[in-house]
This record gives sequence, C-alpha cells and structure tokens, in this order.
Amino acid sequence: MKSSQYRINKTFARSRFIHWVRIFGLTCLFIININLLYNDYWRIIVHHMAISLNSEFIKYAMLIFLDIGYFWPMSLEVDKLELADDKFKVKTIFLTKTYSFKDIVYWKNPTKLSFGILKTQDNFIYLLNKKDLKPFDKIESYIIANLNIIKNQNLT
Repeated sequence: MKSSQYRINKTFARSRFIHWVRIFGLTCLFIININLLYNDYWRIIVHHMAISLNSEFIKYAMLIFLDIGYFWPMSLEVDKLELADDKFKVKTIFLTKTYSFKDIVYWKNPTKLSFGILKTQDNFIYLLNKKDLKPFDKIESYIIANLNIIKNQNLT
C-alpha cells in the first residue's frame, strides 16, 4: 500500500442534490458579478453615459455583501469527509485535501451555529454543516477522540 493511501473508516457526505444546488448558486453569483461589471463598462465606455455615484456605490456594496455572504461559506463548506485511523480527507466544491489529525489547529462546534468549524495548520478553515453531514455527533466524537489521543501522545 502506498503512503498516500489509507484505510477509510467512515465517510460522511451531503446529498448530491444539495451539492448541485451549491454549484448552481455559485454559478449564478459569478454571472451576476460579470453581468454588473459588463453593464457598467458598456454604459460608460461604449455609450459615454454619466453615472450616479450613489447608485453605483449601493449596487457594488450589495454585490460585495452577496460575494462575502454567499461565496465564502459555500466555498469553505465541506462536501465530503472521509475519516481514517490517523488521517482524514476533506472535499469542498473547489479542492480536496488529506490531513493528519496532528494538522488540526482548531475545532469548535458552536451550539448556536449550524456549522462546525475546523482549522488546519495550512490556515484553511472548513465549515462542516451539521444538517448535511449526518450523523454529525459521530463526526465530532471521532475528531475529538483523535485529538485527545494526539494530545496524550504529546504529553508523554
């Protein structure tokens, strides 16, 4: 067995329908961004029309709000989580990475949020949706158990 392969103990994944809804949402957000910029280019450069700074400010403030409010959570949300004895694999919409449990810097499961927050040594923050990755309590117990094992190994 190669060192890059490992035995998967458990796989948690959200439904494909929710995954495709996220991709559709990101595509629509991308189209809105391109469309608004192209519309302003066409209006200013091609037609030499004057613009109102107040309306442009409001429009771009809303665009930034949409980008921050939707793009970042959707791109950081975990689509699939594979847990093994000493490693775990995280798949989001854009990337797939494999980590050791030693690479976890921060793990938090806030009760008031619908996301668990996982931060790794390479400063990636992953959001684990409690409603999509079921049963979430097993994910949390597995991560906490492996973090406690690593913590006990470091103390001895």
